[in-house]
Formats: sequence, C-alpha cells, structure tokens
Amino acid sequence: MNTRGLPAFYAAYFAGACLRRIVAYLAVIYGVEVLGGGVWSGLFYLCLVLPYLLSVYAGSVIDASSKRAVLHYTAVLPVPLFAALAAADHWNWLGPGALHGWLMAALLGGYGVVSAFAYPAFLTVLPHLVDRAAVGRTSALVNVLSMFSYVCGPLAAGLLRAQLGWSGVFAALVVGALGAWVLVGFVHVPRDERRPAPPDSEWSRFRAVLRHCRRHPGLLTLIVAASAYAGLAIGPLEVLGPLFARDPLGYAPLRASLFIATGGVGLLAGAIGALSLVGHGRTNAWLCGTGVAGAVLMIGLTFAPAWAAFPLLFLGGAITGVFNSLCMSALQERAPDDLRGRVLGLFALILGATPALTGLATGALVSAVGTVTTIRGVFAVVLAAFVALYLARPSLDEGASKPSGPA
Repeated sequence: MNTRGLPAFYAAYFAGACLRRIVAYLAVIYGVEVLGGGVWSGLFYLCLVLPYLLSVYAGSVIDASSKRAVLHYTAVLPVPLFAALAAADHWNWLGPGALHGWLMAALLGGYGVVSAFAYPAFLTVLPHLVDRAAVGRTSALVNVLSMFSYVCGPLAAGLLRAQLGWSGVFAALVVGALGAWVLVGFVHVPRDERRPAPPDSEWSRFRAVLRHCRRHPGLLTLIVAASAYAGLAIGPLEVLGPLFARDPLGYAPLRASLFIATGGVGLLAGAIGALSLVGHGRTNAWLCGTGVAGAVLMIGLTFAPAWAAFPLLFLGGAITGVFNSLCMSALQERAPDDLRGRVLGLFALILGATPALTGLATGALVSAVGTVTTIRGVFAVVLAAFVALYLARPSLDEGASKPSGPA
C-alpha cells in the first residue's frame, strides 16, 4: 500500500490535535479570567465538546463522501472562526458580561462542530495509508501523537497567555490553523476511495452499527468502557485540572500550564508504553485496571502535599495514555471497513459529547463545593464504575487479535 502521505498525515493530525488542546485549555481559563466564574469555564468546554453529538452523522457522511474533501474543509474552517474570536475579544462588540460570553461560546461551538468532523475523518483515512495488518499498531502510534499534544498544547497555551493579551492569543491561533491547513494539503488520500451515498436514512445507517455491536460483544464492551472513562473522568478533569492548578495549588499561569503539561508528558509516556501491549490480549483487564488505578491516583492527589502534585499527575497521565492507546487500537482492529466511519464517529461522539454534560456539571459543582471535594467525589464514581465493568463484562477479550468482518 502507498504510504507516501503517512508523514504528512502524522504532521497534520498532530497540528490539529495541538490546536484542540490549546483551545480547550484557553477556553477554561478565559471563562475564569474574563467572565469570572467556573460555570462559564464549564459552559465553554460544553460548547467545544457538545457538537461531538454530530460525530455519528459525521462518520456516516465520511463513509459516503470524499475523505479528501472532508479533511480539507475541516482544516480551513478554523481559520475564520479563530479570527472571529480575536475580533470579538478585541472590539468587545456586545460589551462586558453575559452577552459577550454567549458570543464567545457560539464561536467556540462552531469550532467544536468542525472538530466533530475532523477527528473521525483523520482516523478513517489511516487504513488507506497502511496495510490492514498494521492498522492497530499505527492507530496506537497516532494516539501517541494525541498524547504528545497534551504536552505541547498546555505549554503553548501558557506561553501565549504569558506573552500576549487575549486578542493576541486568538490571533496566534489563526496562524496555527493556517499551518495545519497547509499540512493537510500534503496528505495523500487515494482519489478512487469515494463511494456513492447509500439510499438509507441516517438512522438506518446507524442501526447497522448497533446490529454489528450486538453480534460482537467485545466491541460493545469496548464502547461502554470508553463511554465510562470519557464521561466520568476526562470531561470533569478537563475543567478540574486548570482550576486545581489555580486553587488550591495557587500556581501562576505559566507554572499552571507546566502542571497540566506534566499530565500530558505522562499521557505520552503511557501511550508509548502501550505500543508493546497492542494485540496481546487481556484488553478487558488492562482497560478496567487502568481506570481503577487512575481514579485512585486522582483521589490521592487531593490528599498529597503540594510537592507531590507534579509526579502524581504524571502517573495519572501515564495510566490514561495506556487506556487511550489500547482503546483506539482495539476499535480500529474491530471496525469493519464498510462501517469504519460510523464506528469511529461513535467513538468521537463518546470522547466528545459524553464529557460535555459532566464538564458543565463539574463547573457547577466547583462553584458549589470547591475543587478538591469535586475531584474526590467524581473519581470515587470512576473507581466504582470500572470495578463494576470488570466484574460484569469479561467479553472484551473475545476476538481481540483479529479484526471484525463486515456487518
């Protein structure tokens, strides 16, 4: 298979992932610094991830359309959106207060819609660039790049915020989006991969995914595990991480970004370590075990002295990196070619939409009971959920070493 576009694919994927991490981090901080409340931080995060409800529809569109066109459209659209964010902050058209907040939320929501199409589009392109036997391991390598963005994104956001005002920060995002668009132009996607749209309705196409999941319980359990981790851990942590760095740790913006980036370094280390675990079975034990261990570490973080915050966050990130890599590679291995876009769209929906409500609820909980109490309560639920999942559904290891056939 022609792998000419694989380096460009890696570069373009990483650039887009970094932009998503930068925007997610800055949105939470903007809500606190400019609008003065954790509820606004949760709302901005909600606007970024709630559009992932469209991911299943996006996967259906990708299955029936030109992946090349989807990649290019999703690469160029962030440019005017970031420019609008810069202009809205600079000229403050609606004045300070809630109206300005809702305008920024709408623009962030637009970027969330673009991301809901971009993420599954990149993943469905991957099997066109490598041999089928290498899809699982290459997907794990792509996840390494995702985890690396958790290092680079907060660092870049902290540096931008330390050197620039908010309008300048958003203007810098315009430059970054232009660079990502250029990189996408070098990704070589075969022109003959386009398929005519099937005559069925969108719901009919999604039912095909549900039927396939019922016949393959390992895939269904994998989706449940991803849902539990994304909704109960990732969503709250996106809001709690920056807020915990501010209070109780009391870090300045640059040190706070280094704190978040430490978790990203752990994510990267865990994702790299997980490469040796791909395809070796016992997926259920690894996924549920990492879920339990990550919850214990996050609860322990709230009881630990301040000097232990950095190493504990690193360990928590490493555990999450193992979980993410195993989850993504297992999904790619199990997804049939004719349903790949919809399965990965469902995965994007899980990663994006399920954290949305928990992220918003987390912001409200922080305002009511404080950051530390919220972390302890949220991750106690995560701990119980993964213990229950391990006891209830041992079927995840079934068929782990071979990809599923078409539905």
